[in-house]
Amino acid sequence: MIIAAIVMFSTGFILIAWLPSKLRKIKLMIGFILTVLAIPIATFFVSIPNTPQIFGIAIRCVQTDEKIVALTYDDGPRSPTTEGVLDVLAKHQVNATFFLIGERAEKNPTLVRREYNAGHELGNHTYTHPVLIFRTPSFVREQIEKTDKIIRDCGYDKEIFFRSPKGMKLLADSWTLKKMNRKNILFDTVAWDWDSPGVQKIVDNVMKDVRPGSIILLHDGCGDEHDVVEASDIIITRLKEQGYKFLTISELLKKDCSAKI
Repeated sequence: MIIAAIVMFSTGFILIAWLPSKLRKIKLMIGFILTVLAIPIATFFVSIPNTPQIFGIAIRCVQTDEKIVALTYDDGPRSPTTEGVLDVLAKHQVNATFFLIGERAEKNPTLVRREYNAGHELGNHTYTHPVLIFRTPSFVREQIEKTDKIIRDCGYDKEIFFRSPKGMKLLADSWTLKKMNRKNILFDTVAWDWDSPGVQKIVDNVMKDVRPGSIILLHDGCGDEHDVVEASDIIITRLKEQGYKFLTISELLKKDCSAKI
């Protein structure tokens, strides 16, 4: 899509340059149309997870030659999926990081405690999971602070990492994170499990993109209730067979102080 946009704009500007000066109105009209089209395309490009964040720090992976990865789960807690994921992680003696939706954590404090008592890390995924890119700084801050408080009220006393909903980021949200001295923990390996594509597809999506230093995105809070549990079991088994070790986000970040954005 980005390449197509570049080709379109380049062709348009070449056309403008070659038009004779007597066709000034047409040149102005083409320029206006290109400008109007450029704004939403540029906004989309900057806001998606795999592009640099405008303000502050967004981390998608770390640069390392070690076979280490971080498993992360979004949008929970949700029964019975979260319990199933926790059972799989315990079976393999692997720790992960759970990015919690505040309103769900508020209703499931026992499950939140089970997560961190098992050695997993907790992250903030906002209170209601709204896309933040066109929200006000005060709205963004309220979503973060409200969820932080819920996690603290559950007894968690370690650093709370943050991940923006859907990995989207733009101006007010990234500026607010910078002012709050919070990193945006994104991902470079996506399971695409929220669409319930089936266990094998979830596994394939992860295995084709994972590499040393990857942050893997899975979901215990949406998609099929059971597929991510089974897929997690297979993914962990296969990655272990390839020599990978599993770290929490805080452990992974310590492996490379120049985390890749």
